Amino acid sequence: MAQTDLRKYGTEERLGKMELDLIDVGPITLDSSEYTDGKILFPTTEIPYGVSVPGGSGIIHSVAAIIESDTGHDVADVDIVIASTNTAIGSANAALNGVDVDLTNFCGIASIDNFIDAGSRSIGNITNVGIVAKAAAASTSLYCWGISRGTVTYDGSDRKLTLRFGIVKD
Repeated sequence: MAQTDLRKYGTEERLGKMELDLIDVGPITLDSSEYTDGKILFPTTEIPYGVSVPGGSGIIHSVAAIIESDTGHDVADVDIVIASTNTAIGSANAALNGVDVDLTNFCGIASIDNFIDAGSRSIGNITNVGIVAKAAAASTSLYCWGISRGTVTYDGSDRKLTLRFGIVKD
């Protein structure tokens, strides 16, 4: 367990030290085959500069998703899994069930279930997520992967997902 030193910084120093950042990840190309509930939407993907210093921590406050597809609003809910390290989970559209995944660096899950139709795109988000995440010792990156929470096929040549993370960094 990490020891907290309450006297390391004064009140103003602590508040002034926190940094808010928006980090875009993607576009991630989605598979054109049918996804079903529990399939890997996209494999492990880096969230670059997710924390300020190597081995640092942060709080994921929000996650927004933009899905571009010729299917328009025909999207499924998505679970975004956050981890401290680049964990091998398998390939896109593979079943997650039965995969022996090392979850020792698991930080949390953000579920996006409010997608709305925006023409050839669908957008959704979750706020007040509150996932506390810590990067690996020599890294400033966090990592994520997605799980489909329904049955859907993303059609056309523009099958892309972009994630926007709102992170409060220490």
